Formats: sequence, structure tokens, C-alpha cells
Amino acid sequence: MQPGAVEAAEGTGRFTLQLDPHGLIGTVSLLLWLAVINRLAFTSGAWPRGACVLRIAVTAVSAIGLGCRALGLTPIGAFTSLLNGVLAPAWFVWVGLALRRGSRRAA
Repeated sequence: MQPGAVEAAEGTGRFTLQLDPHGLIGTVSLLLWLAVINRLAFTSGAWPRGACVLRIAVTAVSAIGLGCRALGLTPIGAFTSLLNGVLAPAWFVWVGLALRRGSRRAA
């Protein structure tokens, strides 16, 4: 190992944390990506429409929760986190079952 390699790697991690200490960039990027994917699936009919609407609603709830926590509105942020913790797994199960049914039809 070259001298200074470990220090350089550790410095990179610290730099990333300085740019985004709360992980908001990654979270917002993920929320936007999920919203776009579900909007496209909704318009094309590739996934069940109800599942797409649910995911768009979960994305909106997550965005509201992020905003509330950023503004210090902790009770609303906690409620949105609880709501997200219930609705997001429901979406994953729904889409997973829909994809599984679709793969059976294709076979």
C-alpha cells in the first residue's frame, strides 16, 4: 500500500460529509428517481396504476417529512416517517407481486 493512501481515502469520506452532512442529496435524488419511474410506469401502464399512485403519494409524504425536519417541525416529521414506514413496504410488496405475475405470463 502506498503511503498516504489510507489518509486520502479517509479525507474523501470527510469531504463528502462536509458537503452533505445529513444525506439530503442522496435522499432527494432517490425520491425524484422513484417519482419519475412511477410516473412513467403510470402513463405506460407497465405497473398497476394504484401502485404508481401509492408510490407518488409516498414520495410526497417523504418530501414533506424532509422539509418538516429541516424546519424543526419534529412532530410532523415523525408522523410522516411513520406513514412512510407503513406505505413504502406496501408499495414494494405490491410492485413485487405485480412483476412476479408479469414474469409468469411472459413464460
